[in-house]
Amino acid sequence: EKFGVTNPTGFDEILVGTMQGNTGKVIEGMYTYGGNSGAALPTTMTSLLTNLLVATDRKAFADFPYQTELLLSAASAIVASHVDRRDVGVRLATKFLLPHATPKGDPLVNGWMAELLSHHAPTTDTEAEGLLNLCQGLVRLKSRRVLDGCISMVLSRVQHYQKQRQPWSAVHWMLRGLETELLFLQSKDGTDETSWETILASGTCARLVVSFCARDASALLIKLAGAGTEVPTTPDLDATVEVVECLEKDPLYPMLGRVSEVQLIQHVAAMCKAVLRNESPEKSMASHISVCLAQTVLEDGTVGTIAHPSTYWNLLTLAGKILDHDEEFYKARDSAERFSNVSFDVAGIHALLSVFTKLTMEESKTEHISEKEIEGMRLGLANGLMRAIVSDNRKSYESMVKMHAGPDRKRMDQAKSADIGTYSSVADQELIVERMLDF
Repeated sequence: EKFGVTNPTGFDEILVGTMQGNTGKVIEGMYTYGGNSGAALPTTMTSLLTNLLVATDRKAFADFPYQTELLLSAASAIVASHVDRRDVGVRLATKFLLPHATPKGDPLVNGWMAELLSHHAPTTDTEAEGLLNLCQGLVRLKSRRVLDGCISMVLSRVQHYQKQRQPWSAVHWMLRGLETELLFLQSKDGTDETSWETILASGTCARLVVSFCARDASALLIKLAGAGTEVPTTPDLDATVEVVECLEKDPLYPMLGRVSEVQLIQHVAAMCKAVLRNESPEKSMASHISVCLAQTVLEDGTVGTIAHPSTYWNLLTLAGKILDHDEEFYKARDSAERFSNVSFDVAGIHALLSVFTKLTMEESKTEHISEKEIEGMRLGLANGLMRAIVSDNRKSYESMVKMHAGPDRKRMDQAKSADIGTYSSVADQELIVERMLDF
C-alpha cells in the first residue's frame, strides 16, 4: 500500500522484503528466479550470496538448512554445464567446493567432492596433476575421502599407460599416487617418520609399486632363463631399463631404493643392459645373480634375500647357463688359461648352493622340476665351485707375489707363516679339488 501496489505478486513481496532488509527474501528471490534452474551462473550466484549472508548474520541463519543443498546444487550445475568439456567442469566444481570440503566441515560436501573425483578419469597428465595439486591441502588435513578420490584418478592414469604398453609412465603415476598417500600420513608439523611397513599396509599405490616391480622382474627372469615359451625381446629389455631409470630419478627413490622388490628389478635391469650391449654378459650377470641370492638384512630388519623365493629357480637356471658357458671355456683351454674366465667367485657359488639346498630340501618347491634338471644343476654347481676355489687361490697367489716383489716386502718377510713356496701349483689344486668332489 505504501508503494501503491494493491494486489502484490510474489515478486512484489520478495522485492519489498529485500528493501526492508529481509535476507531470507533475498535468497528466496534468487532461488525462484534462476537459482533453481540448473544453469551454472544463477545457481552459483545464489549459493555464493547465501554463503555470504550466512557468514554475515550467523544468528539469523542459525537454523537455515539449505546452505549445503544450494552449494551442491551449484557444483552439480557447473559440471552439467560443461558436458563437452568435462575436465573444465570438474576442475571448476572442485575449486568451488574446496573451501567447504574440509574434514571438519559438512560431510555431505566432503563426500560429494570425493565422489566427483572418484568417477572422473582425467584424459591428460596435465589435468590429473592440476586436480592433485588442488586437493593436496585437504589430503594434508587428513581427508580420507578426498584422498580416495585422488588415488582413483591416479589409477585411471596408470591403467591408461598400461593399455598403451608404457610401463615407465605407469610407474611414474604409481609414484605420484604414493606421494599423495605420504602427504596423508605426514604429521601436523610436516615431518614424515612413517615406516615402510606402515606405508605398505595403508597405501594402495605403495603396494602397487611393489607388486609391479616383483611381477615385472619375475616375468623377465622367466624369459632370460628360458623357462617359458617366450624369449626376451629388445622392447622387453628396454622397457625394464626405462622403468628402473624412472624409479631412480624420482624424488621418492631414497626411500624406495631400500625396498627389496625395487632392488630386484634394478639388478634385473642391469642384466638387461648387459644383454643389450651384447658383450659377453656372463660375468656381469653372475655378479647380479649373486647379490640377489645372497643373505642380507632387508628393509624390515629381517635377514633374507633380495629375490623372492618364487624367482629362486629361474635365477639358478640362469646361473646354470653361465656355469655351462664357463665349463665349455674350461674344457677348450689349456691349464694356463682355463681359469681366466670364471664368472662366479666362491662367495657367489656359496649363495647359489645355499638357495639350491633350500629348494631341494622342500619337495613342494621342486615338484615341477625334473630329477634330471636337479642333478644337472647339482653337477654344474660342483664344477663351478671347483673353478671358483682354484681361481680365487690363483688370484691370492698372484697378489702375494706382487706384494712380495713390491714395496710391501718387509710386511711379507714379517709374515713367516705366509711362505710363498708352500703354495701348490694350479694343476695340483685342480687335482685335489676334483678328488674332493669325487669323494
